[in-house]
Amino acid sequence: MSVGRLVCGCIVCVWLLTLTGCATPTDQATATLPSPATPTAVVPTSVPTPTPAAPDLVVVTRLSTTSAVTVTVRNQGTAPVTEAFWVDVYFNPTKTPALNEPWDTIASHVAVWGVTDPIPAGSSLALTTSGQYYFGPPDSSALPLPVVANVYSLVDSVDYSTTYGAVPESNEGNNLFGLVVSTASVAGGVLPEVGQSQPASRQGLPPRKAD
Repeated sequence: MSVGRLVCGCIVCVWLLTLTGCATPTDQATATLPSPATPTAVVPTSVPTPTPAAPDLVVVTRLSTTSAVTVTVRNQGTAPVTEAFWVDVYFNPTKTPALNEPWDTIASHVAVWGVTDPIPAGSSLALTTSGQYYFGPPDSSALPLPVVANVYSLVDSVDYSTTYGAVPESNEGNNLFGLVVSTASVAGGVLPEVGQSQPASRQGLPPRKAD
């Protein structure tokens, strides 16, 4: 019996009786490596920009007779009103009132208030012709006021130094209230008539006339 040993590189082949040969490199098992993973793109999450807090003035109610007017102004914004501002109520205007339009150029009569105190967010303020913020003639027109008249109310109505009024608001397009038709009397009660214990203050209010 013939026994032999053959060294092929690092591989030792042993045969008995019959020489079978050495394993070639191609007969050796080869390891399969996994393909490298494809990197996943990371998309950054967008963070919404917070809306800054700001006031938002609107007129919510208005009642008027020949001798009295009441207007309720509300700050429906998210910040207090700290600027002094004007409120005008126009009777029979020839056009829809807008910012910085002198009332006597578009209306037959007007009632005017100058609010000089802060209004917190979410709070309301009732303005009357007998209250502390009312300005009589020559800012307002003389009585009596017309009845069955077309009436508009405009909050933050005058400030010739800006294009938005005295109060920077989150919505500048909702300051006008109307059209409402005035009546000779108010059902269920009587409005306080014109009359004040002391004149209204102009402190901090914008001039009502352009320079």
